[in-house]
Amino acid sequence: MSTFVGDPNKFTLEDAKKWLRARAKDGAECPCCTRYVKIYYRKFNAGMAYAAILIYRADRELNPKDGWFHVNNELAKTMGIRAHDLEYSKLRFWGVLEEKPKKRKGAGGPPSKGYWRITPFGRRFVEGLETVERVQRVFDNRVLQSAVKEQVNIRQALKDKFDYDELMRGGP
Repeated sequence: MSTFVGDPNKFTLEDAKKWLRARAKDGAECPCCTRYVKIYYRKFNAGMAYAAILIYRADRELNPKDGWFHVNNELAKTMGIRAHDLEYSKLRFWGVLEEKPKKRKGAGGPPSKGYWRITPFGRRFVEGLETVERVQRVFDNRVLQSAVKEQVNIRQALKDKFDYDELMRGGP
């Protein structure tokens, strides 16, 4: 891990930003707040494509009124699959899934954690009618911008296995 060297009383916030941007791909501790910062290049891989297909199927079979269902519970119950092992939550980076907004404390009603729904775009993607960008740059669970302008369809994505070393190295 890279750390900032120098007298903190003699650098500006712009200096710190510049220093951190140069190291964010490999990861570094922010000289201002000490938070670990790393930009991940997430590739749409076979596991994500498989998860999208399973969620698409579950959505069609369950036909929930508002589209929301508890992914872990329903995939285990209807298909015998442990959704924890899938990378389904990453599908939000491509607009294939969306997570149900959290309930405010004291708002009443059941908690929304774990409830997801496939988007109209996600349905079209699984049906082979849409493509997604192959790689997204992600920081703090938010997409910064697309990293590679290459598009993939569902069939192409199913052939692209997850590569841990590639993820940690900083992209394809």
